[in-house]
Amino acid sequence: MATAEAARELLTDDDPPELRAQVAQVLAGIGYDRGDLRSLEQALAALTSASRALMAAGDPLGAASLLNDQAAIYIRLGDPVQALHLLGESRKVFEARGEDEPLAIVELAETHHLYARVPLHARVQAGRERDALLMGLDHALIAEKLYTRLDDRRERARVWETMGRLELRRGQRERAAQRLSAALEAQQALGDALGLARTSAALAELLAAQGRLDGALRLLAASIAVNREKGSHVGLAYNRRALAGIAPLVPEEARPLVSAVERELRAAEKLLGRRPLPPGLEVGSEG
Repeated sequence: MATAEAARELLTDDDPPELRAQVAQVLAGIGYDRGDLRSLEQALAALTSASRALMAAGDPLGAASLLNDQAAIYIRLGDPVQALHLLGESRKVFEARGEDEPLAIVELAETHHLYARVPLHARVQAGRERDALLMGLDHALIAEKLYTRLDDRRERARVWETMGRLELRRGQRERAAQRLSAALEAQQALGDALGLARTSAALAELLAAQGRLDGALRLLAASIAVNREKGSHVGLAYNRRALAGIAPLVPEEARPLVSAVERELRAAEKLLGRRPLPPGLEVGSEG
């Protein structure tokens, strides 16, 4: 983040708006992964400024390429209404570009993946959760196909993680296990540390639901370690919430393992600072 902020400080009014947009996207990506409120607000401000600069320079397509980045930040901030509006605008722009344009394929893949993630964060009207989760899975399947076409294995694995979480929310534990295991294997091969942290946290939730508490705690410890290494505040906040859900289920003979995981989490929070989930995001199930 410090390096990206230093790059932003070097920008001048004479620099092309495309360069400003690239720096803003880097800041947004880091802010999204850190997940604390300050980082998210800074990322959103950078994206908004870059978008205005691109529009002023007569580059509406360049501005449209920032819509997904802004939507992702709003999802993290717990504002699915604004996120869905931006995703709709992005989808409209890039579907009109045609199926063979590389930029359009990349943007549409990201749009559909973000659509799939919304049910994991939004408060869904009573009785409509099943429909929302199924719709999320439909979007995830489209994203999976597009990332396969792009041969983007990293993003495809992250889509599998999203699908696993959606299936877990639906109560489809076997399907969730298949998707999450596939994601974990791919992320280990690719060295995707943050992807591994999220998938490990989801698998911990699944194992806890199956009563496999020892395995759940060990996966949670692995997720904490990566979130600590990468400086992800939001990851640690989700780890804290997951531990609060698992700990009461653990029998007395396994309490030392709970204590060990708690110590690791406290050490990570002491290093990075303990911060709450962004407003509105407490309902989510993402780690």
